Amino acid sequence: GGSGSAANAASITAELDKARLEYEAFRNALYVRHARLKLERGETNPLTIDEALALSRARKSAIVEFVVTETAAYAFLLDGERPAAKVRAFVLPIARKALTAQVDQLVRQITNRDVAFRTAAIDLHRVLLADVTRGLPPARALLVVPDGVLWQLPFQALIAPTGSYVIYERELAYA
Repeated sequence: GGSGSAANAASITAELDKARLEYEAFRNALYVRHARLKLERGETNPLTIDEALALSRARKSAIVEFVVTETAAYAFLLDGERPAAKVRAFVLPIARKALTAQVDQLVRQITNRDVAFRTAAIDLHRVLLADVTRGLPPARALLVVPDGVLWQLPFQALIAPTGSYVIYERELAYA
C-alpha cells in the first residue's frame, strides 16, 4: 500500500528529527558543563559582526579573512576603529592554482635561502595585501585569517612597496 509506506516514512522522519534535537540538546548541555571540550574538538561558533568589531577594537587590529576559490581569491577586511565600520570586500585576481604555485615557490625559496625570493614576496604582497591594507594606519595591527594554501604563507615575510617586510610595517597575528 502506498499510503502505508508514506505514513511509515513520515514516522521515521519524525523519529529522526526528535533524535537530532535530543542529540543537539545533549551536546549543548555537555559544552555548558565542559566548555574546554568544545574548543578541543575545534567546534566554535562563528563570530557575529558585532563580536568581530569588538574583537577588532579590543585587539587594536584590523581583521582580514581570505577565501580562496578555484577562479579567484577574496579578502574581507573589518576594522573596528573606522567610523561606521563595515566589512569591506576585495576580489583578488588570482585563481587557486596560480596562488598555490606562487606560495609554494616563495616557501621553497625561503627554505632554500634563495635571495630571489624577494620578487615572489613583492608579487604576493601586491596581490594579497596592497589594496586591502591601503588606508589602514601603519600602527594598526593585522589579524590574518588565511584559507587553503594561505595557511602555508608567512605573511610577515611579504615585502611592501616601501621595500620592507610586512612584519616591520605592522604587527601581525593569525586566527
